[in-house]
Amino acid sequence: MNLIKYYKLIDYYIDNLHLSVNDILLMGYSYQDLEFLLANKMLSYKDNVLLINSDFIISYFKEVLYKDKNYNRMIACCNLILEQDPINRYIIYQLFIIYVVLEDYDKAYYYLDKLYSIADETILIDCNFYLYLMSHLEKVPSTYKTLKNYVKDMELMDLIYSKKPYYREELRHNLNKIHSAVYNGNYTYALYLYNNFTKKYGIFNRDYISKIILYRVVDNEKEESNVILDNIVGRNYFDAYEIICHINEKHPLNSRLLSTKYLLESIFELALTLQEKEIINSDSNEHFSALIKNNNFRKSLELNISYINKYKISSLENSIHLLLKDIVYLLDCIDNNCLSYEDSKYQILLVEAIKYQLALDGKIIPSDIEKINFNNKEEVDNYILKQKVKSLKR
Repeated sequence: MNLIKYYKLIDYYIDNLHLSVNDILLMGYSYQDLEFLLANKMLSYKDNVLLINSDFIISYFKEVLYKDKNYNRMIACCNLILEQDPINRYIIYQLFIIYVVLEDYDKAYYYLDKLYSIADETILIDCNFYLYLMSHLEKVPSTYKTLKNYVKDMELMDLIYSKKPYYREELRHNLNKIHSAVYNGNYTYALYLYNNFTKKYGIFNRDYISKIILYRVVDNEKEESNVILDNIVGRNYFDAYEIICHINEKHPLNSRLLSTKYLLESIFELALTLQEKEIINSDSNEHFSALIKNNNFRKSLELNISYINKYKISSLENSIHLLLKDIVYLLDCIDNNCLSYEDSKYQILLVEAIKYQLALDGKIIPSDIEKINFNNKEEVDNYILKQKVKSLKR
C-alpha cells in the first residue's frame, strides 16, 4: 500500500475520531489491505478498537499537515497522537507553536508548562527564551513566575548547546548572538540576525516560533514607543511614565526605556524640589546610559545631539532628546536662580511632577489639576498635602 492511500485512511481517522473494519472496507480497501496494515503495525487493535500507529500519524503530520498549515486539522491530529502517547515531546511542542501562531496564549502556556516537565536542557533554554519573548506581549500569568528563570549566561548556554552534535560551534555562536541581542532589548537587531541565521542554516521549529514571536515583539515595541513618544512630545510626562511602568510589570526594561524612565523621574524631582541632582563621578564608564544614570545630563544632551545629527533623526522623534532638553532647562533655571512660576513651560512640568508625587503616595489625581496655576513652592506643597488628606477621608 502506498503512502498516499494510507494518508487517506489517516484523514478519515482525524475527521471521525474512530475507525472500524467496516469503515476501511467502505472506503474501498480490501481484506488484504487490512492484513497488510496490521502485519506492518500501521494499524493495531486495542479494546476491540482499531488504532492507527501514532508514529505514522506523526509522519502524516510532518509530510502533509505541517506544509499545509491547516491549524484546526493539525490540532485534531496532535490530540489523536496524545491519546496514545500523552507525553510525546514533539507533539506537545507543535501544539505550543500552533497556539502561539493562533495567539491563544492561555493554551500556549498550558503546553509550554508541559514542555518544562519533560524537556531536556536544550529545550529548556528554548522554552525560557520563548517565555521571555512572550512576556513582552502580555503579562506572564503568576503560575509561570517560577518558570521565568531566563538563561542569560551565554557561556552556560553554549555549554548546554555543545552537548548536541548538530549545534556546531559556528551555529552556537550565531544563536548566542541572537539570544544576547534579545536579552539586551535590541529586538529589531535580533530579528535582523535571525533572518540571516535562517537563510544560512535553514529554519527549524525553534527558529520558526522564535521569529513569529519576535516579529510580534518588534511590532509591539514600535507601537509602545510611538505612544510614549506622543505623550512626551505633548509633555504628558506622567502618562508616559505610567506606560513605562506598565511595560515593566510585564518584563524587564531595556536600556532605552530604563533611561527614559530615569529622565522622567529626574524631571519630576527637579520640578518639585528645585534642587539640582548631584553628579556621580564615574570615570570607568562613559556609555550614554551610564552618563544619564550618573546625572550628567548636560554631557548626555551633547552626545544625544551629536547622535541625532549624525543619523539625521528628527529631534521631535527622539524621546530621550526631548526629556534631556527639559532637564537641562530646569538645571539652567536652578543654576541661574531664574525659575519663574509664571513660565507656562515650568507650570506644565510642575503639574506632571505633582501627578507623579500623588501617584507615588497612592493618592487619587484630581481631574482638574491641569487648570491650576501655582504661584510658589508653598502653594505646591500645600496642594499635595491637601490631596493626601482628601484621599485619607475617602
